[in-house]
Amino acid sequence: AEGVRRRSEDGGGGRPRGTSLDDGVHLVVFVHGFQGNQFDLRMLKNHLADRFPLSEMLLSAANEKDTYADMQTLGSNLAVEVDAYIGRMVLPLARLSFIGHSLGGVIARACLAHPVMQRYHSKLFTYCS
Repeated sequence: AEGVRRRSEDGGGGRPRGTSLDDGVHLVVFVHGFQGNQFDLRMLKNHLADRFPLSEMLLSAANEKDTYADMQTLGSNLAVEVDAYIGRMVLPLARLSFIGHSLGGVIARACLAHPVMQRYHSKLFTYCS
């Protein structure tokens, strides 16, 4: 429609996001829901990996064995998994995003409250539940 401006997909920088490693890597963490496993969100991960080929994608497996645990434990498990993954990354972390399905969204929030995640708060980019 005339007079309606759409925000550019590239954020105004000339290149689509996720196509340059100049600032580091964007890590997207996928968190499954109750009684789920790391493959529950694989189709979404594959779609985003095609769109953002230079981003890292982590399908969380930290809570597959016991989604009945208390929220603090589930968040702690995810925080430890994310921190370990970031520690193994070759390039520096530029952005950190979380995509959670159902209970996975709540687990991601509990993860962000964990002390080990404090150092990454300045890198947070997207939270989607």
